[in-house]
Amino acid sequence: MTKDDGAFHYIILSGFLLRLLLLVCTCTDILPVPDAHVDADNFDDFALGHPGFFSDDIDHLTNYTRFLSLLYILTDDSRWFAQFLNFSLGILSLVYLRKIVCLLDISENKAKYVMLIASLMPFQNVYSVVLMREAWVNFFIVLSIYHFIYWYLQRGNSGKQIVLTLTSILLASWMHAGAFGLLIGYFLAFVTYFRQGDKVRISKSSYAALFLLLVFAAILLLNLNALLSKFMVDDFGNYVEAKSAGEGGGSDYLTWLDLSSPQKILMFLPLKVIYFVYSPIIVDWRGLNDIVAFLMDSSIYLYLSWIIFTRKTAVSKYRLLKRYLLISFLVTTVVFAFGTSNTGTAIRHRAKICSVMLIMFSVSSVKKGEENIYEESV
Repeated sequence: MTKDDGAFHYIILSGFLLRLLLLVCTCTDILPVPDAHVDADNFDDFALGHPGFFSDDIDHLTNYTRFLSLLYILTDDSRWFAQFLNFSLGILSLVYLRKIVCLLDISENKAKYVMLIASLMPFQNVYSVVLMREAWVNFFIVLSIYHFIYWYLQRGNSGKQIVLTLTSILLASWMHAGAFGLLIGYFLAFVTYFRQGDKVRISKSSYAALFLLLVFAAILLLNLNALLSKFMVDDFGNYVEAKSAGEGGGSDYLTWLDLSSPQKILMFLPLKVIYFVYSPIIVDWRGLNDIVAFLMDSSIYLYLSWIIFTRKTAVSKYRLLKRYLLISFLVTTVVFAFGTSNTGTAIRHRAKICSVMLIMFSVSSVKKGEENIYEESV
């Protein structure tokens, strides 16, 4: 960033100060922070026990717990430092989001709008500072989008950008396997997008990209247990039944669904996706907490979705980009929605992929008559 960025300094600074305030509140209990204690305290308790980094015989041992345990050993059990690391990743996510809108040459007013949403959304701020893995996942997802768009716009070495994109997704998925859904859109772009002609075509570069993807797939297969442990279950039928029964906490939704067969899963999955992205749904409000959560969170996703799905991308260069990102977003949403039956969990998981929506929103918000300005810049 330079001094010419003007208002963007103040927007990111506002996000910085708000996150810093929340960090102090969560670490000192000066003020209560919603949705920041139960899971965070469980992670802290596990890490204080210092389980072995490669141990597999402890229930609920996750990659984040392993990482946190090692971090506690190195910092004398400092929860402050662990949360400060999440805080730092949250701020870096804002910085890279700013870099992405610069890469796309989004107009200053629209870019400010994107950055304001990212900097000030309440739950985005909360999950950037608590002792949970959300900040890690969100940062590496933003980083993957940055390198993917860098590749898409033909900036720098294409092979390097592909490797950096895949590495970023690997690091995000190491903390939560749901992030792997983003790879679908990326893979399609790497193999089918002919950048010189700005169209879908199989070319020589497609085979080079395919080779890199095969190498990546080999790495993935060799590390399935570490990266996809969340989905490695002994009895898939029991897993589905447990997930459809609800997760407790008073904000369960769709617990009446029967997901006992693949056919029923396919039939009800769209409903699960809608509830995941927009819950608490208006028709399912249970009280003041749901109304506040809708106004502070769900309504923003509704607005972003409205722009994304109702506006045709005016800039031709960005049409395929939006489609690839949309494929990644939809696949990832399906993965998260399948295993979620609770409003609180839905809010937490969709915070990880909000950045994907913000980028699609930014390229969708260009209106007819403005496209010539963008066409010249890209």
